[in-house]
Amino acid sequence: MINLRFPQSSDRRQFLKRSGVLCAGLAAAGATGSPAFGQESGRLPKPAGLANGVPNAKKLGWRVGVQAYTFKSFSLFEAIDMTASLGLEYIETCPGHRLSKDEPHGLYSGSPPEIRTKLKRKLAQAGVTHTSHYEPMWPAVANRVFSFCQDMGLEMLITDPIRIPTGEGSVAWYEKVAREHGVKLVLTNHPAPKAAYSDPDQIVEDCGGRSEWVGASCDPGHFMRGGFAPRDAVDKYIRIQRMYHFHIRDVDKIGPGGVDVPLGQGVADIKGIAEELHRNKLKPLFQIEFERDFANPMAQVVPSVNYFNDLCGQLLASESKRSDNGQ
Repeated sequence: MINLRFPQSSDRRQFLKRSGVLCAGLAAAGATGSPAFGQESGRLPKPAGLANGVPNAKKLGWRVGVQAYTFKSFSLFEAIDMTASLGLEYIETCPGHRLSKDEPHGLYSGSPPEIRTKLKRKLAQAGVTHTSHYEPMWPAVANRVFSFCQDMGLEMLITDPIRIPTGEGSVAWYEKVAREHGVKLVLTNHPAPKAAYSDPDQIVEDCGGRSEWVGASCDPGHFMRGGFAPRDAVDKYIRIQRMYHFHIRDVDKIGPGGVDVPLGQGVADIKGIAEELHRNKLKPLFQIEFERDFANPMAQVVPSVNYFNDLCGQLLASESKRSDNGQ
């Protein structure tokens, strides 16, 4: 079996696109799939303190989960358990994640029915809802990827296809495929120069005027490493009514050298973003994601969960105060 070890410092989007192609070839050859990451986890990491979910976010109607890539050094089943241990109820997947310590199949959109059934069973046992999936996109795989999302009961496909103005592979073309499968197409950002969407204006251009089946995702970290302030991107997405999703993270500075830090400890203005979302009565999906310290991801995630819950508590208190003052 081919062993796909995930490079520690690779471009995730390019690697996942290559692994998706390889997995498709393996499936055609009758192979069971191959793990790209989450291969040898040993034990679950020791939690960095405690997190008890985000009850204040739930009161706001906000859903908060984890992008499973954060737990890439562990199997997907372990990632689901870790998500549940944080008191979170939602998870987003990406291709190549080994299913479990006993199952070498790396999850991707071409995974056979028995693998999908195992994943559905695990999610139900853990009380975690599979809301969304990230996978690179191009026309030849579009129906396969959307069909996978539909079969898994997902709400959104998070992706960043190459920008083509018209015809096959254009956003208008993907919009039709999304509508047919009942799964929203959500465009996300990655850093230049390789990514299709590195500038928020590119996402605005491709989402603006589209139907509800096309929306925007904001990854503050990737925007900041590209020199953009994430609050500005969020404001633009709100204006076109397409602020659907976050890969929510914080970074210590704007610029290529920015490093992921727990929410509230960087300069992404997470508080300002949350306040603006609340002011506009929006309810996007938040998936916590970090690309740092993969051997001990809880060091980033636990304080982030607690910070976000506290922040939502502040929003609730402000809301209650305005109500008391008759505003």
